Amino acid sequence: MAVETLTAEALRASRSLRELSKEEEGTDVFLLTDAVYGFTYCPGQKEMPIYAKQPYQSFEVHRLKDGSTQILGYVQPDIKSKITAKGGAIEAILYPGPFATSTELVSLDVQDLQPAKKAISREDGNPLKTLIYSE
Repeated sequence: MAVETLTAEALRASRSLRELSKEEEGTDVFLLTDAVYGFTYCPGQKEMPIYAKQPYQSFEVHRLKDGSTQILGYVQPDIKSKITAKGGAIEAILYPGPFATSTELVSLDVQDLQPAKKAISREDGNPLKTLIYSE
């Protein structure tokens, strides 16, 4: 489980990610070649179409060189501490941008997420309610 303290821009650079091309827009991130980033409204789902421009309240997604897929989001400081401590299953609310007290950026492997049945509620901040497996 990767937990980063960098900005999204710094993560993109450190991971040598390229922008999504126009031809790739709307493609499921899991079908794309590696080392690319984009934005989705469907974080943690079996299919995650991604787009080059960040639509309002969408999550940033990174497809890494090793084929893994990371979702960037913001959590409360205590949740980030639990993730960093690898505290097992953690109930969390992940936001696509800083919102209220959720100001800490995390980068999470989608394999470590188990979104709630109604994960995206479209309420203020567009939160993703999920379990994060941090071991």
